Amino acid sequence: MSNKNLLIAAVSGFTAVSIASTASAAIAEFDIEEDASNTQAGYASVFGSGTDNGVTLTLGGIASGDYRARGINATGVQGGDNDDNPVPEGVFSDLYREVAFGRGATVTLDFSGLAASTDYLITVVSYDSAQNGVISADWSSGASSENITFDGDLIGAGNDPDTDTLDTYTATLAVTSDINGDVTVTGTSVAGLIFVNGAIVSEVPEPSSLALIGLGGLAMLRRRRG
Repeated sequence: MSNKNLLIAAVSGFTAVSIASTASAAIAEFDIEEDASNTQAGYASVFGSGTDNGVTLTLGGIASGDYRARGINATGVQGGDNDDNPVPEGVFSDLYREVAFGRGATVTLDFSGLAASTDYLITVVSYDSAQNGVISADWSSGASSENITFDGDLIGAGNDPDTDTLDTYTATLAVTSDINGDVTVTGTSVAGLIFVNGAIVSEVPEPSSLALIGLGGLAMLRRRRG
């Protein structure tokens, strides 16, 4: 079984920057949005579905009208939409700028075009401007699952999260594609609304890369203790 993954950000507490320095490069990156003019640099635009480097992402449980801008106001200035909802600042602001949401309790992200029966990491970027209060999203695929909670302290200017690294509003899942090269990720929310901004496909770090990441983590711990 070969080692390949789907990934958007942090793995085991490490940021996208630390992973990128030691792991294999991303295979495909998806920005879920309605307006392709706001696509995150290097990402493929997804409205219903989209394809990057032979990998296709198809959304389920999201109506065509359920895409919203988060971070562009009526005059086209980044920082707030028409309701003045803040968008995270930083390198990945275009990724967070638009959001798709399911009005029911479940949305699905279907990935196809992957290698058959292959291990992957799937990381989903899921962010809300917290206008809806506390929302908890559970992302899962097979036996792998992770929770993201958007808390109310994101409301208001000046409280946006730092998005220079994708390690706050992401869920990373370890999965295996089926014999057709397909993987399905499911998102659920007890609040009845679930938000999704994007996803990335990457290779799994080789054992030597994981060892380097581990050494880096030990070094950081030693500095803190020192």
